[in-house]
Parts: sequence; structure tokens; C-alpha cells
Amino acid sequence: MKRLAVYCLGDKTHGMGHVSRQLILAHELDQRGIRVTFITHRHTAGCQRLQEEKCYDVIAVAGKNELLAALAGQEADSLLIDTENGPSRELLAEVRP
Repeated sequence: MKRLAVYCLGDKTHGMGHVSRQLILAHELDQRGIRVTFITHRHTAGCQRLQEEKCYDVIAVAGKNELLAALAGQEADSLLIDTENGPSRELLAEVRP
């Protein structure tokens, strides 16, 4: 089974569009046999919404160090990042390995 890690944010600053969009994608990927794990910031509306779904693993992180550790711990085939204005070059360089 293929695995996809999705890092997305949903909060007052970024809105819930990123989370909603990725949930729709996750439902479709699930139908195709791809396992989705969400990574998001804890104590946000987006985290709560993802946890309510109960169909997907949700890893809640607090900050960049926990995010990088969570990503390193995934055995995902691919990583999708959906954040406001896209990920920074620094983040992309750090998650590439």
C-alpha cells in the first residue's frame, strides 16, 4: 500500500481551505488504496477537524522541530505540503531527505 504524508494548516490566520481541500483529496486517495497521514499544528481548528474525521492518522506538532521529527518518522512514499503561500525554501530543503 502506498503512503502519503500531508502537512497542512487550518487556523484563524490561514483559514480552513487547506484542510478542507486535503480531506477531499484524502478521501479520493483512500478509495484508490493510498494511506494518508496528516501532520498539522496542535491546538488549531484544522487539527480538531482532521481528528474528527477518524479515518486518518493525525500527528499534531508544536513548531518546526516537532514537524521535522514527525516527517522523519514517516514511512511515506510522498509528502504533500499545503500551507498559506506555500512552504519556504528553507522548509523544503529540510524536509527533502
